[in-house]
Amino acid sequence: MSQVRVLVDENHDLPLTRVTLTVLSGGADDPPGREGLAYFASELACRGAGGRTREEIDEAFERLGGDLAVSADADCVTWDVEVLSAHLPAAFSLLCDVVLRADLPEVEAEKLRREMHAALDDLRDDDSAVGRRFFARQLYGDHPYGRPLGGTAASIDRLDTADARRWLERVTCGANVIVTAAGDVDTAGFQTLVRRRLGVLR
Repeated sequence: MSQVRVLVDENHDLPLTRVTLTVLSGGADDPPGREGLAYFASELACRGAGGRTREEIDEAFERLGGDLAVSADADCVTWDVEVLSAHLPAAFSLLCDVVLRADLPEVEAEKLRREMHAALDDLRDDDSAVGRRFFARQLYGDHPYGRPLGGTAASIDRLDTADARRWLERVTCGANVIVTAAGDVDTAGFQTLVRRRLGVLR
């Protein structure tokens, strides 16, 4: 499976399965001057993929009884969904579309940049958040851990769909991907599902 790591924790008490796809690249890998790229690219992938619009992706997950969440930190990015186990194959296929077939629409990129600027404005009014940000800057100095995950006013304006596509293509290689499933899931069946959808990774 192109070295994709698969971790499964079976628990059949409830007919629910939680699936997480993780790439081992995060904000600490953002290039200088492109702070916020990991967050920008991973969030933008959820806003248009596989020929579906943002609304259509959300509706597709809702029909399956779940929703998609994405989280970026310094060392990794995770896409996470919980659904009824009967809907696991469809939900996982949709998740793979988001990560591997992102359309990255420009109109959504512009919206996302505005949202990131708004988040910075909100942060300036939050004393504890400002304190944490400056503490990290003082603690880590020039180390990548000191970079702001949400970007800076200058770096956000530099982020574009080409940056996002290059980031996604770089991080979605087999050795950099971990897929986990927990709950009402059959290990062998899930491994087959992952192999079918992610075996194409370099």
